[in-house]
Amino acid sequence: MKKTLLSITSHDLLILWAVLLLFASGIASCTDDAPSPAPGFTIDGVSGETEYLITDERTIWLPGSGFLTGDVVRLTDAGLSQHSYLIETVATDTGLHFVLPGNFVAGDYAIFVLRDGMVFRYGKARFCREVIPDREGMNVKGSVCDTNGRPIAGVVLSDGVEIALTDEDGHYWLATQRQNPHLFVTLPPNYMPVEQKGRFTAFYKPIPAATDPEACVEVDFTLARVSNDDFELIVITDTHLTAASAAQAPKLFADCCIPDINACIAEVKASGRPAYLINLGDLVAANYRERITLEDAAELLKQVGCPIFNVPGNHELNDYVLYPDIASEEAMTEIRRYQHTMGPLYYSVNLGRAHLVVLNPNVRIADDSKTSYSVSEQQLAWLRKDLALVEDKTAPLLLALHTPIYGYNDATYGRFWLPNGAEVMECLREFSNIHILSGHTHRMYTSVLENGRITEHNYNTLGGTSGHWTTWRLSTLLAERRQAVNTDGSPASYGTLSFSGGRVADYCVKGVNLSRTKRFRAYDRNAMRLSAADYLTPALAQGPRGQAFDASMGGYAVSSSENEILVKIWEHNPEWKVEILENGQSLPVTEKQDKDPLYLLCYEIPSYATMDSPGYPAPVCKLFSAKASSATSPVTIRITDSFGQVTEETMIRPKPFVSSFD
Repeated sequence: MKKTLLSITSHDLLILWAVLLLFASGIASCTDDAPSPAPGFTIDGVSGETEYLITDERTIWLPGSGFLTGDVVRLTDAGLSQHSYLIETVATDTGLHFVLPGNFVAGDYAIFVLRDGMVFRYGKARFCREVIPDREGMNVKGSVCDTNGRPIAGVVLSDGVEIALTDEDGHYWLATQRQNPHLFVTLPPNYMPVEQKGRFTAFYKPIPAATDPEACVEVDFTLARVSNDDFELIVITDTHLTAASAAQAPKLFADCCIPDINACIAEVKASGRPAYLINLGDLVAANYRERITLEDAAELLKQVGCPIFNVPGNHELNDYVLYPDIASEEAMTEIRRYQHTMGPLYYSVNLGRAHLVVLNPNVRIADDSKTSYSVSEQQLAWLRKDLALVEDKTAPLLLALHTPIYGYNDATYGRFWLPNGAEVMECLREFSNIHILSGHTHRMYTSVLENGRITEHNYNTLGGTSGHWTTWRLSTLLAERRQAVNTDGSPASYGTLSFSGGRVADYCVKGVNLSRTKRFRAYDRNAMRLSAADYLTPALAQGPRGQAFDASMGGYAVSSSENEILVKIWEHNPEWKVEILENGQSLPVTEKQDKDPLYLLCYEIPSYATMDSPGYPAPVCKLFSAKASSATSPVTIRITDSFGQVTEETMIRPKPFVSSFD
């Protein structure tokens, strides 16, 4: 590459600086609107591929003839962000002068000259702050600096195999075998990337191809200083926007879910804290891409009003319906498609004092027709290196992956669900404050293990009905309120974790279009009878379908006069206290395993009207039970969570059983 340095007189520089600084501050902008090429518009004597050093004055000179007063330069980032800068210029007979805007990010850019709606592609250029020498045995180098061009030392960068740290000059060198297409920076505390790919956080960049295997390519990062010691992390999972039964899922996601998430983000920002969102995977399924592509789903997700981090799900990467052979070129193409659209398969970043690690457990063993979930040896080796560099082992460690590590029901509590979960957790043995964020199961379950050292939050689907969006559309009071219910009785929802003072200060599950304080649903069992005779036509109720209906409803198919109160809590964990009081007196509370009545009412019962069995039957889940002394006495349900926060509701009885979370 040819190095081009600006060399002009002090008098010229003062004039240019006064004029161009005015232009740069007033017209520099970020836009992706590209003019169409126009024939007959040319500049002679262009310099082709050029390298510019960004000086303190930020003044650039483009050699050539044919420039006119009024020409505008457009610099378009050739990397992930695709940001563009429109900059006014000063034309001379031999070239064009302009000043880079103050927020300019170093990198590779395509240069265009715009004139009266026409465009001339001038060439390409690398804009760098200094020349970094090659180092023997290393084939990637670069710098990490802040928005003022100051180097940031001690920053971790990785290709998912090898790890490098920046020196005091902000420089790094790394030897990569290109097993993964990206280089990512483990964001230091209180820094975020200047560049964004839409709203996906651009902490990663492609490793440039090199025709010479020994050539050293350059990848630079510019980070902006932020204040994120205190922040909110929003967690979504299993949106399944390609669900076979919900062609309108993308619209429901855009019209119902995203506005609710954005309202939550607005509240967080109003409190002076930043918000981030992590998507735990299964945004779409690869084998239903004719309904909505991964690219279109990603654009929908970018409507969320905060930086986004992504986690790969099994349906995006290696859906076995589509790929009987995971090693096939078609399967690898889908994996590369995910990487290009959503980002690396695994990585780490720091958010404030919390260290966030994303892993990809969607690995298929050879000759297996189905997915065999595990974290690869390559990831485990990288994970050990990554965690060895984390100094504060008492600060929150967030482990995000699509599948759970531990069991997600009472029968498997504390046992590993992930086949090599023990190996993963062994890597984390030195950490004392671990929060695992997972999805995949379409259940809501929270495990607290090893005296609180480990908490796994297994989240339910944002779409409801096991990710199939059905209860948004059925004619119920729930749907009228733009709400939906999942098979275990929890609402279509997302998680939130609040961080303050270097710790997890709160976490909860926020139902879409429900109050943040709504954490359970209480039932008056006396008012419930879910029998075929009450909900099906006489002909159906007396036949095999009616028998199947009553069998599915179980004990709910018959009336009860035992004054039983049932409570379904979305995110209960063993540290919570559950109280049910009648006239101020505590009643004995027991746990029981049964189906959630609201899901039966909103999905299974309408399904039996048109089919012999529901497509997504209710699982058995945990309910809390107490028996009052009277059928008409008010009952208060009081829940105290792990942080001492109390949620309380009083049930006026008899309470009608309707399709609502009230």
